[in-house]
Amino acid sequence: MTARRVVVTRLTRRQSAARRPRGPLAAEGEAPDVRELVARQLRQALTTTAAALALLAGLPAVTLWTRAPGALVALTLAVQPALVALAVRHLRRAERLER
Repeated sequence: MTARRVVVTRLTRRQSAARRPRGPLAAEGEAPDVRELVARQLRQALTTTAAALALLAGLPAVTLWTRAPGALVALTLAVQPALVALAVRHLRRAERLER
């Protein structure tokens, strides 16, 4: 993690439309548009939430398909590392969005 601080400012709609970046949020040394940053963060949060819900909702379906006695224990223990991996992925992408 870097110790560099980023200043975020809000532009008027006209200024924002005139210099809307197409790749990264802003060029080197420029402050990113707040609305664009919030929109990307919201999209990222909804993606992570959908993945977590799919993981947790899919667990009962997998237990119905597998009839082995230890399957429920194995699936229950496999969910925690998957959620941790999802959280780490979300954190890395959120930090990348703020750069």
